[in-house]
Amino acid sequence: MLVQIERFAIMGAGPRRRAVWPLSPDLTASKDFAMAYFLCALTSLVLYYLALPPVECWPLAFLVPFFWVPLVRMKPEECPKHPYRIIYFLTVAFWGGTLIWLPLPHWGIWFGWVVISFALAPWVALVTAAARTLVHRVHGACVFLLPALWIGGEWFRFHVVDGFSFCALQHALYQQPVWLQSSLLFGEYSVAGILVLAGTFAGLALWPARMGGIRSPGPAGMALRVLSLACAAGVLWGTYASGSRAIARWDEDQKAYAAQHTPLKILLMQDGEPITYPVSHETEFAIHKHYVEQTEKALARLKAEEKNDRPVDLIVWPEGTFALPFFDYLEGAYLPEMENLSPQGRAEQMENILTAQRREFDSWVEKLGIPLLVGGMLYEYAPNFKVNAYNTAILQDTAGRRQRYDKVQRILVGEYIPLLDRLPDSFPLKTLCPPIAAGTLPGLFEINGVPFMVSICFESSLPHLYFDKIKSMSRPPEFMLNISNDGWFRGGTENPIHQATYVFRAIENRRFLLAAVHGNASLAIDPVGRIFAIGPRCQTGEVLVDFVPRAPEPLGKFGMWIRLFPALCALLLAAMWPINRLLRRRTRDGSKNSVSEGSSDGSESASQTAESTSAPA
Repeated sequence: MLVQIERFAIMGAGPRRRAVWPLSPDLTASKDFAMAYFLCALTSLVLYYLALPPVECWPLAFLVPFFWVPLVRMKPEECPKHPYRIIYFLTVAFWGGTLIWLPLPHWGIWFGWVVISFALAPWVALVTAAARTLVHRVHGACVFLLPALWIGGEWFRFHVVDGFSFCALQHALYQQPVWLQSSLLFGEYSVAGILVLAGTFAGLALWPARMGGIRSPGPAGMALRVLSLACAAGVLWGTYASGSRAIARWDEDQKAYAAQHTPLKILLMQDGEPITYPVSHETEFAIHKHYVEQTEKALARLKAEEKNDRPVDLIVWPEGTFALPFFDYLEGAYLPEMENLSPQGRAEQMENILTAQRREFDSWVEKLGIPLLVGGMLYEYAPNFKVNAYNTAILQDTAGRRQRYDKVQRILVGEYIPLLDRLPDSFPLKTLCPPIAAGTLPGLFEINGVPFMVSICFESSLPHLYFDKIKSMSRPPEFMLNISNDGWFRGGTENPIHQATYVFRAIENRRFLLAAVHGNASLAIDPVGRIFAIGPRCQTGEVLVDFVPRAPEPLGKFGMWIRLFPALCALLLAAMWPINRLLRRRTRDGSKNSVSEGSSDGSESASQTAESTSAPA
């Protein structure tokens, strides 16, 4: 592919010379370069797609930025007429193919799949446009600008609307933790920056001058190319070596730490039953019953195998698998049939209802003799007969103490639609997507005196959400727990894509991360990103995790830089539009002034034009 691109670009080079490539004898030089530009954009996105699941050819992720160098450094007169349109529509096709799993829960999401493909596509074109502006108008260094602008584009993608961080370039390396240890600096943005930096150095060294490579001629140019290639190798070697040292250092420290602290034993349940929206009550209770039976069988099997020498400290069910709804109420809330009661009578009646609702769950936890954390729906009655529904996680211990976390980051369309409450009740979307309220607490739980953080579903995909939650907690959590329901996606490509987000959250926060997942594989990840326990994918089973939670380390060696540096890169990207407008205005004003000064009567200008027209090519 690289040889073909070079032939397109070089064989047609030169003024008024026809291309000599045999399959397109009529192409001019400009058309050759336009085709080369198109092939570079296409090749980069094809490699990007192959690096991600389901293909998962992770070494290709290092080659993707290599093909971005011509897109940024090719001269303006040699680019196609609308370069950014080419990049945009190719990126739309990339996102459409990558997110083909998105509409599986319901046929109505096909429209959302089209919308999100078009909505995610502009970032690549915007990064390319910003980099070209700085390189060709300000003569900035491409090797530093391209990584910074790419990080800025990723920051916008992770934050705009509700944020969407799936399928980032760095996620292709989620099974290669040695390359990911730099995430402790600026989060997963660090890994993205290193990939783009190394690819840009390699592109400057290996691409021909007319395709954006180093343009200095002679021995000086060759020396610069060798130096650039050495920098690319140095970046990759330094990342690999430092990652290896970080993992070895953590293993050594953890071995000494584990010898002095009591481990935890947590049982993560899973099932492979696919789910299609809308979910019937029969399906919900069938899944619930299956988890009850599977939990009892798992505990009996552990006891029979004599692996239960130490009691299980916690059993975890995935999101939405506890079919019985939970109930709570705010002060002053009551049901319509309590209208004639006194305030004290209303409070007593609401408390009686709450106690009756909890009785079945309490008795089953007491029967197990083990604390249980489940995911389900909670309905909270508020004054004025308003009912708030929450996607919630409930932990109850054997003493009857209950801890609760309501999902903070809801899924657009899946769990809420903006302004839906202003539409009539008969509106179809109200029945398709019953609104779910957003929680407010960070999700700090405790088991056996060990604090830990709970998150639900796709909250694991947002690095800034984890950072903010941990910073707001009264006690630093010693490990993280996520409960998810991936049964909507029927064991497709979404499963490994979701697992990649778990790996980065564990490394960024230097904590163990456990995940109980329905329709996928429950797993446990250590603080350096290694998956050390995992269940069978999309099958019924359980994962017994026996580990020692590690005393938490600071969030990033540079503190707030884990948030500030990517935001500064995003600010640089956002500033490109006004900077480009200003530079165009100055260029236009300068050209007008030069014309008026150099042609007072117009005769000199006319003679120069005639001479230039008659000159041979």
